[in-house]
Parts: sequence; structure tokens; C-alpha cells
Amino acid sequence: MSPAIRSQQGFTLIEVLVALVLLSLLSVMSWRGLDAVDRAGSKLDARAEQVLALSRTLGQLERDILLRAGPDIVPSGILWSEHDGLSLVRSAGAGQWQQLRWYLQGDVLFRAAGTPSYRLPLPKADAGAVAVLHGVHAWAVRVWRPGQGWVNPAVAADTSGAGATPEPIATGLEISIYRNDPARGSPYLKVVVLQ
Repeated sequence: MSPAIRSQQGFTLIEVLVALVLLSLLSVMSWRGLDAVDRAGSKLDARAEQVLALSRTLGQLERDILLRAGPDIVPSGILWSEHDGLSLVRSAGAGQWQQLRWYLQGDVLFRAAGTPSYRLPLPKADAGAVAVLHGVHAWAVRVWRPGQGWVNPAVAADTSGAGATPEPIATGLEISIYRNDPARGSPYLKVVVLQ
């Protein structure tokens, strides 16, 4: 048998090198794909945590407002000012009441609660503040008054003095929270029906 007819056994060096190059390209593409998926997952986790914190904050605000003392207990009801924040008296259970104050300091929204008590005057809500939501650059509160719509709580129905009618009772409260999120220009809103 002549040497030219012999059968090939195994791979040539060129075939091995081409296979190694193809495998290395495939592994680099896979690594980049997995890295992109990991970064997207991290961003989604961070965003989900922000949404959860905002949801908890708005839920706690709604609960505090729904447990507020009526005008038969505390005539002033809910007080709002841009400087002092939102103040109210809420039921603490077992016949006790407590003062609450929600306010913005820097870019953090705080909730301060006074010690529950049976007796008036209630302890102030300035001690024991808890940071509830970070990354807030502004917040606002408006009330719904029948015949007037959404207005600042300080706006009276008739300020002329003569023939003034009583101020309509607010039937809703709108809370707007503006986050430090450049991609979102509009606020997060929570509307609470006052019963």
C-alpha cells in the first residue's frame, strides 16, 4: 500500500485552532450576556425596593389619616404647612390618642409619634422621629372641598368677612410626594377619602 492512500486519524492543527477560536468567541459572548442580565437584575431589584418603600410610606400615611380623631375629639383635625409638615391626632387603641407629625428634613421624610395618652393635652410628637422615606425633595397636601375642588388646606371658602359662610368640610385628602428621580417629573399621589 502506498503512503498517499493512508487514512487520516485525528484532527489537524488548523482544525484544532479554529475550534478553540470559535469556543473562545462563544464564551466571551456568553459572559457579556450574563453580565448584562446581572446588571439589569440589580437595577430592577433597586427599583423594586424604592417602590416598596414608597408603597409602605403611603400606606402608613393613609392608615394614620383614617385613624385620625374626629372634630368631636379634636376640633383642629388635620393641620398642614409646608414648613411644619402634616400634623394630626390619631387613635392609638384602647381609648388612647397620640399626636403624629410627618415632616421633610433634607431629603428624608420623617414620622414622629407622641406617647399615647388618655389625657389632654397629648404629649408632643417631636421626640422619636423615624426616617420613613429617603430621596424626597418635596411633598404637598391638598384637600377636596365640595364646590371648590382640590385646594390648599389653608384656603377658606369665603374670605370676604361679610356674609361669610362656614368653610365646607373636606371630604378627601391628596398627598403628593416628589422623589429625587430625574426620569420622573410627576409626583407620586395618594388620595384618601375622609369619612
